[in-house]
Amino acid sequence: MVRAGIFLNNHQETLEYFDKYRRLIDIRSSTEFERAMAELEKKYQTEKKELRIRNLEKEKRLHFIIYLVSTFGLFLFLLVLYLRTKTIKANEELNRQKIIQLEQEKQLIAAQAVMSGETAERTRLARDLHDGLGGMLSAVKLNLFDMKQNVIIEEEDVARFNKVMEMLDASIRELRRVAHNMMPETLSRYGLKSALNDFCNNFRNVKFHYFGTEQRLEKKIETVIYRAATELINNALKHSGAETVNVQLVCGPDLISLNVQDDGKGFDTAAETSGAGLDNIRTRVAAVNGSMNIHSAPGEGTEVDVEIKIL
Repeated sequence: MVRAGIFLNNHQETLEYFDKYRRLIDIRSSTEFERAMAELEKKYQTEKKELRIRNLEKEKRLHFIIYLVSTFGLFLFLLVLYLRTKTIKANEELNRQKIIQLEQEKQLIAAQAVMSGETAERTRLARDLHDGLGGMLSAVKLNLFDMKQNVIIEEEDVARFNKVMEMLDASIRELRRVAHNMMPETLSRYGLKSALNDFCNNFRNVKFHYFGTEQRLEKKIETVIYRAATELINNALKHSGAETVNVQLVCGPDLISLNVQDDGKGFDTAAETSGAGLDNIRTRVAAVNGSMNIHSAPGEGTEVDVEIKIL
């Protein structure tokens, strides 16, 4: 229309149509600009949201990593603390066991020293009583016999003289018995088997059985087994009311086993006993690296096993 107005030389219409054309162009330009701005704004908001989402995801991953690192660090700390506590307890238990072992070794050494000294002292006293005092009493008896041959004794004094001789004989027998109990001569000369056999033959209801090689053992071990056997036999005869006591000794190349069994009234092994005999036996046996086990119940007799390893 602008072109037609110019061609027709109609200036008024040309200006009117030109103004309309310009307004339309302005309106179109504004609409396109607004649309472009809206698209840019939409794109900006979209990118802003995406950036925010990415940042949130990064923060989330960072927080997750921090959580994992913190959890792992806490786990390591607790693990180190647990291992340290366990190590401390293990060291404390090890130290406690070492202390107990040292105390046991100390007691064992003391018991061995006491037992060795006791054995030596018993041997010396037995020898002094048998050879010394026994010889003196025998000499007194011989001198009294010589005096009787050379001296005339009144008839009323003969009975007293004979009484004195009987008392002297009884004293010599008692002296030999005491010396034998302190350290049997049979044990020193012939060994454990002969000594126990002689001791058991003194009782009609004690049976002795021996198995193994007839080898001589260390003097200390022979003394411990002999003392343990005599103590157990005496306990069975005095306290259990046993009718039969079986004593079995087994001598192997590396182990000595003593078993004393009776058919007496038995006792409760868990109950406390007033006597110290069994404890003394256990202490003596432990001093030579041995062990003692007691099997008994009321009305079922008693069986005691003593085992000593030969090193």
